[in-house]
Amino acid sequence: MINLYRPFGPYILECMCPDDVLKNFNDFVDSGKYIKDTNTPDMLGRGFELVYFTRNKLDDIGFTNFISNSAKEYLKQYENYDVKNAVICYMDTSFSPVFADVWVNRYFKGNYTPPHYHGGHISGITLLDLPEESDQHDLHSLEFMWSNEIYHPLQVTGKTFLFDSKLKHWVKTQRCVSERRTLSFNLMVYFQKNGIMEKWRPEPIL
Repeated sequence: MINLYRPFGPYILECMCPDDVLKNFNDFVDSGKYIKDTNTPDMLGRGFELVYFTRNKLDDIGFTNFISNSAKEYLKQYENYDVKNAVICYMDTSFSPVFADVWVNRYFKGNYTPPHYHGGHISGITLLDLPEESDQHDLHSLEFMWSNEIYHPLQVTGKTFLFDSKLKHWVKTQRCVSERRTLSFNLMVYFQKNGIMEKWRPEPIL
């Protein structure tokens, strides 16, 4: 089920990540066999572990196909673009050519993410695993902000959000002890025009 919401100015697409893709992500993180790159930045000074992915690994997990199709659904809001000609690809990281700009956030009690926005054209969040003891605070800890309005959707495991990369959002301080595991990602969009691939130039968020 894909739903395109407009709680304020920008649209937010919500859909469910397939169960097998969730399992593949979680199994990979639980295995501890991911590359621990010493150049990985401590984004926003949050002080908790991030796990990055290569493009080949994302293909193997099954995420690339799922997120490409979902991103094209998100693009349907822009009537001036032919979605059939859209090419969706991962944004490059700023710190290493090895990884795509796709990473797992491993939250525990006291962890949070301050208000921020992303690079790229379309960004997203997939909820990989939520603690069973999560209270209403933790289940609504993700907030999107636009102008003076706030949208804090109910979080359930598997839910995926796609949104304009410049839409500000944050995660409030976690109360429960067990791990809250989410995936964040940044996508670039190109359109084929007269046989040439051109970078998408969406209207800016005001």
